[in-house]
Amino acid sequence: MKVLISGGGTGGHIYPALSIVESFKNKNNQVLYVGKNNSMESEIVPRNFIDFKGITIEGFNRVNKLKNILVGFKLLVGLFQSTRIILKYKPDVVIGTGGYVSGPVLLIAALLNKKTYIHEQNSFPGITNRILSKFVDTVFISYEESANRFSRKTEIIYTGNPVRKAFKENLDGLTKDDVDATKVLSFGGSGGAKKINDLMLNVIMQFNGDYAYNIYHVTGRKYYKGFMNRLEKEGITLKDNIEVHDYLKEMPKYMLNSDLVISRAGAITISELKYTKTPSILIPSPNVTDNHQMHNAKAMEDKGLAKMIEESLLSEEAIFELIRSNSFIQSLKKNLEKHTEKDACEKIYNYIMKDFEI
Repeated sequence: MKVLISGGGTGGHIYPALSIVESFKNKNNQVLYVGKNNSMESEIVPRNFIDFKGITIEGFNRVNKLKNILVGFKLLVGLFQSTRIILKYKPDVVIGTGGYVSGPVLLIAALLNKKTYIHEQNSFPGITNRILSKFVDTVFISYEESANRFSRKTEIIYTGNPVRKAFKENLDGLTKDDVDATKVLSFGGSGGAKKINDLMLNVIMQFNGDYAYNIYHVTGRKYYKGFMNRLEKEGITLKDNIEVHDYLKEMPKYMLNSDLVISRAGAITISELKYTKTPSILIPSPNVTDNHQMHNAKAMEDKGLAKMIEESLLSEEAIFELIRSNSFIQSLKKNLEKHTEKDACEKIYNYIMKDFEI
């Protein structure tokens, strides 16, 4: 079978696509990834030994409307390039994981009567997937709550979010350590987040030297030097129960061993927290399109799988209290232990194979 997959712009679209790709490549299917030229996916995808084709495309400019004239021209070019790639490659299946680059690819595939599927990672769907849902055969969703935001003409299948293969592999053979201290891991996404760094500076000062708690904080590389300088200005010498990192290669191990995570509410982060069954305090970023993270965090909180605190309502005292509350942590952990679901990639692969009666 020949599979074409498209998605890009952010890791939240690219890494789920790579996870889905693995499911098909492991069964000896041929896979082609279509993304934007000179983009994050154009660098990441080939490094994973996946064939890549780039198209010219740009997202709509919400600030400078005049620039959308050029955006419209690039869309026409992207539609032409997508048509040429699909006619030449002749895929049996076309899958989109979101981001504006997947728009022309999936639209042309649907118009050419290919079997088309999209996967939505967020509780509140992105605009590209909302539009495409009117044309594709099936929409795979990660949150049951998002079903009513898609076209009712399209089949909606709940799969959950794919978890990165590398993340799973880094957990193979690991077991939780038996340290008595309450272990708290905090990070603000791949690049860090100033608001979470500000919060954790005060958490570190509060718990520094209190060996009932271990605090592991990841600042993000661009914030690390400034963060450490602020600690120095406050006269803080870090004790052995505190670790501050600019970046953490062993994130899966730390996440598995933590009793509580404090983080943003990106789709990838949430899927990994559910996979490791780690209780969390989710602080959605207010700076993402369509407020995706707020919807993601709210869906987790409604199921009792996490605690959501809006950035504007952050209180140091409340965070201190939650870190110290064993009953709060255990309540979330109990709910996470009961929350079981099959691997999303397996569900997606099996569903598509069933469509082809293979």
